This record gives sequence, structure tokens and C-alpha cells, in this order.
Amino acid sequence: MLPTRSNPKIGIEQAQEARGLVGEIIRLDNEQGGDTLCEAAAATVDRVDQWLQFGEYSERVGRELQLALAELQEATGWVHYDAGRQQTARYWYQQALCQAQITGNLPLEVGVLGCLSMQAAHLGRAREAIQLAVRAQEQSAGWAPPRVKTYALLREALGWAEMGDLGEAHRVMARAHHTYRARSPR
Repeated sequence: MLPTRSNPKIGIEQAQEARGLVGEIIRLDNEQGGDTLCEAAAATVDRVDQWLQFGEYSERVGRELQLALAELQEATGWVHYDAGRQQTARYWYQQALCQAQITGNLPLEVGVLGCLSMQAAHLGRAREAIQLAVRAQEQSAGWAPPRVKTYALLREALGWAEMGDLGEAHRVMARAHHTYRARSPR
């Protein structure tokens, strides 16, 4: 169970349990929709943030808690997005992006940039969607597998389509297709 007292002693089990809640939030979102989870997800983020700020833990547990916090913030952004609470979703995505950058977790950062890009396109902010997707591509250079690079390219293509530039959208889609096909054989 997640500790609640002030200045709790946090072990690796609790930190891993906190990270495991990300999957539970996504599972429940798929079953029930985001609207039913917004408050619970935000409360979970707040709890883990309190642990980070006021808990007693080892360096290893601290790293795990930071990752849990970033992943929970991203999932909380998603349930708010799914619930149509766009302003709050953006807040949580921005918090997740900041935490991903603090921890140096490039895969998480690229994923959050993709979420922000998708949301920007959804809100009619096409230029912002493109810029976020391009940033995701930049951050994925040199380490990401083709599927991650393809994901970022598809977000960019969505931005171009939202902007009404179907020619550029098709060019970026062709790059995405080429990138995906370049993946290593199975």
C-alpha cells in the first residue's frame, strides 16, 4: 500500500508499485474512460510528489520515484485529454515533460512531446503540433528504434494535415513509412 504519513520511509517496493499504477490507470481508462479517473490520477501524482519532496529514501529509490512521477504525470495528462479537459491535460503533459527532462529520460520525453503534439493538433494549433513533433524527432536521434521515430513523424504529418498542407503531410508520411520499413528484420 502507498504510505501516507508525513516524512514516510519509502522503499523500492513502494516506488515500483507507484510505477505500476501507470498501467492500472491506462487499463481503467480503456475500460471506463478518462472522466472517471481524473481526480484519482491527479491524487496519485500528488502523493508520489509528496514522497519525493518529504520522504526518506535511497538514491536508487529516488530515481525510481522520479520516473514514477513523470510516468504518472503523463498518464494523468492522458486521462484528462480523454475526458476532454484539455487545459488540465496540457498542464499534466508539461509537468511530465519537465520531469522527464530532469531525469534525463529521453524515451519518456519523446513520448510526452508526441502527446503534446497530438493535443496541439486536436486543438487546432497546427504549427505548435509540428514544432513539438520535430522536437521529438530531434530528441530521438541517435538512440530511438524506427517505431519511435515513425511515431514522431506521424505526429508531424498530423500537424501538416491540420494546417491544410496536404503535400507536406504526404511527404512526411512517406518518410514515416520509409523509417518504419527500415526497422531491423524479425
